[in-house]
Amino acid sequence: MATDNWHEFDTMIDEVESRMDPAVRALYAVHRAGLRAMGPNIRKRAVPVEKAAAVIERALTARRPRARYLVGADARAMLAMRALAPTPALDAGMARFGGWR
Repeated sequence: MATDNWHEFDTMIDEVESRMDPAVRALYAVHRAGLRAMGPNIRKRAVPVEKAAAVIERALTARRPRARYLVGADARAMLAMRALAPTPALDAGMARFGGWR
């Protein structure tokens, strides 16, 4: 979702990093770099909150609501990947996408 959290993401990482012990900072350097690399891509593909609100309204007013509603292409892609790939493969792919491996 396109919320303020994603626009303040780098600042939040900086704040957490500033409170880390140097040894911990070194231990998680690769993870932080991966998070920083993901930020612009997530901001670019974030779904507007209005779209999520419309889906929520549809769910709340549906005569026969479904158990789950998807919002955005990334949610649909994730659902398809979950149906096709085992959990370890998905985890490895997400780690690679996130720059953690």
